[in-house]
Amino acid sequence: TGRRVRLYVFDFDQTLTVFHVFKTLAGWPKGDGSLCIPEPFATSELGQACRVEELSKTDFKEAGGFASIAFGGPERVEQVRSMLNFLKENGAVLMICSKGLVGTVQLCLSDLGLLSYFTQVYGHIGETYGTTDYDLQVSKASSAARLLGTPDQALLGSKDKLVAALMSKRGLQPSEAVLVEDDPEEIRKARKICRTFFVKAACGLTPEQMALLMKMSDDDSMQSSAQGVGSKRGCNIM
Repeated sequence: TGRRVRLYVFDFDQTLTVFHVFKTLAGWPKGDGSLCIPEPFATSELGQACRVEELSKTDFKEAGGFASIAFGGPERVEQVRSMLNFLKENGAVLMICSKGLVGTVQLCLSDLGLLSYFTQVYGHIGETYGTTDYDLQVSKASSAARLLGTPDQALLGSKDKLVAALMSKRGLQPSEAVLVEDDPEEIRKARKICRTFFVKAACGLTPEQMALLMKMSDDDSMQSSAQGVGSKRGCNIM
């Protein structure tokens, strides 16, 4: 029998955002979900956070800042906000689990007024992905440093294991938690742990997909009724 979802664990890049924020800021190979931005590039947590602030004041200023573009523009930002607000009002706990950098994720969410919806953000911290020349030059006194991750936010294992631990802590059944994710391998590993919501297109949740996620917190019949709809619209619900 289906149950209302009480715990939503969202991936960040290409799930909440429309392009891959970490790869974009790192200058990693184009054509892999990243946006083309000018140098310098950054791969450390502080470096990426500082770069987001710089880009928001320069190249992306007229567009409302880097975070706004990463989320697909003002209209989609409000769609995401409405979804998160609905889920919270329905009593769901919202978290993020990303292979990106916590500081970058938290800064983008903070810039859009979305960070407060999430109980916790898990991801990599510090210099997990090494450093660039730019990373070595940024100041720890930067205002961006206020949102850097702490050791308890560090993703030390796989996403499915984190979700299992979060569920255990809250006494949740598999049908009461969902991983929202664009990586098929992460979806495959999590299927034995909880419900999964696969964002096939990997270019951000669509309004229709957001509506399905909202229904999962509000309708016990969601698990059985939406399977066919999800698969036709670029997402699979398990």
